[in-house]
Amino acid sequence: MSPPAANASADAVDVAGLYRRYGPGVLRRAQRFFPGSEAEEVLHEVFLRVVERREQLADAGRARAWLYRLTTNLCLNRLRDGRRRQALWLEHGAMAGWRPTQDADQESLVFLRQQWAQADPRVVEVGVYHLVDGMTQDDIAALTGCSRRTVGKRIKQLRELAARAVSGSVREEPA
Repeated sequence: MSPPAANASADAVDVAGLYRRYGPGVLRRAQRFFPGSEAEEVLHEVFLRVVERREQLADAGRARAWLYRLTTNLCLNRLRDGRRRQALWLEHGAMAGWRPTQDADQESLVFLRQQWAQADPRVVEVGVYHLVDGMTQDDIAALTGCSRRTVGKRIKQLRELAARAVSGSVREEPA
């Protein structure tokens, strides 16, 4: 008996081929958020989602963008997890006030990691693409499916959050 995946029409997506072609890029993307084995766990989780959501990959030309976004969102979700948030605070948060940073990208990473719990997830997603990945607003708009103006507003919100954090006036915003 052949596996069920070989018989269904939605299974026309070649998951093994996608893994061979895009797996290394997905792993590199996850490694920007997590070291070692945790990045590998994200890689496996991404391709598990591919198997579960094959119908969303009907357009093979968009596979790379879909995987990139899926990887980013899974990483952000892991960072929002309470246990991971606490570990990040212990690892980076307490030191951020006195430790000089040598690299603007590293500074952006530390800031973003401290703010995951407070910011709107859509603002955080745009912030990662802009500050960490160095993407343009046009590229972010194309990837996320929102307007360039919306991307600009979210970057502005992130900068305002950063300014409040630097001035020491960060407080919980009502949901």
